[in-house]
Amino acid sequence: MPRASRRDWESLFRSADRDGNGYLDINELRALFRKANSRVTESQLIDIFEYFDGPNGDRRITMKEFTTGIKKIEQFHRDVESLFKKFDRDRSGFLDRNEMKRLLESSGQRFTHQEVNEIIRQADANGDGHISLDELLNALT
Repeated sequence: MPRASRRDWESLFRSADRDGNGYLDINELRALFRKANSRVTESQLIDIFEYFDGPNGDRRITMKEFTTGIKKIEQFHRDVESLFKKFDRDRSGFLDRNEMKRLLESSGQRFTHQEVNEIIRQADANGDGHISLDELLNALT
C-alpha cells in the first residue's frame, strides 16, 4: 500500500462520495475499487466495507471511519514489513524456507517441514520458492 497523507485519503474519500452526503455506501466503495482497477470479489468488498464501517454497523462509512481504517491498515503493513525484515536474515528481500519457518515459529507454535512447505506454496504467488514482502502481505490479508 503506497504511503499517502491524511489529506490524500480525505480527498479520495470526498471523490468517492458521489452523492456528497458525507458517507460512503457499499456502491460508492465498489465504484472506488473499480476506478482503482482493483479486483475484489463481492465477498471481499463486503468484508472491507464492514471493516471500515466499524462496530456501529450503520451501513455507511464516515470520513473518520475511513481514515481510521486506513491508519490501521498502514500500521499493519509497517508491522509486517518490520517482521519480514527481522526474519530476512540474509537481507535477500525474500524469506526462504528456513527464514519462513523461524517467522512462523516465533508465534510459539511448532511447524513441520510439510506445514511450512504448504504455507509457502500457498503464499508464493510467482512460484519461485521464496516469499517476498508483497506475497507475505497478500497472504495475510
